[in-house]
Amino acid sequence: MQLATLQSGNFNVTVNDKDRPAFEVEDISVNSCSPTVVTFSPAAADNCGAVTAAGSPSSGSEFPVGETEVTCKAVDAAGSTTLELRRFVECVGHGYHKRSHSNNIRSRRNRGLKKWLHRNRRLKKWWHRKNRMKKWWHYRRYWHR
Repeated sequence: MQLATLQSGNFNVTVNDKDRPAFEVEDISVNSCSPTVVTFSPAAADNCGAVTAAGSPSSGSEFPVGETEVTCKAVDAAGSTTLELRRFVECVGHGYHKRSHSNNIRSRRNRGLKKWLHRNRRLKKWWHRKNRMKKWWHYRRYWHR
C-alpha cells in the first residue's frame, strides 16, 4: 500500500497484481524405445517480480514410452497461479518403417497419381475398377492352385 500526499489532504493508493503468470510451453520429443529420464525447466514469466514454477511429475523423473502429460504450476509474488499441460512424446518404434507394397491408390508411390486422378474425376472410377480386377486375378491365380 502506498501513501500519497496532496495539498488538499492524504489518500490511500492500493496496487493489486491481478495478472497471472504466463507459461511458454512446448511439447518435448525424446527418441527412445525404453523408459527415459527427462529433464526440463518450466519457463514462466510475470509482469511483477519473480515466479516459482514446478512440474508434476518433476524434472529428472523416468518417463515411460508413449505420451505422458505433465502439469506445470507457476505462482507469482501476489499468489496468482497458472496451470499448464505439457506432453512428452517418446518413440515407440524400432527405428525402421514398414513399406507398403500394395497396389492401391493410397500407396506411397502413387501419391502423384492420386493428385492427378483427383483433378480428372472420370478416370478415378476407371482406376479403382482396374485395381479391383487386378486383386481378383491375383487372388484367383495364386491362392486357388
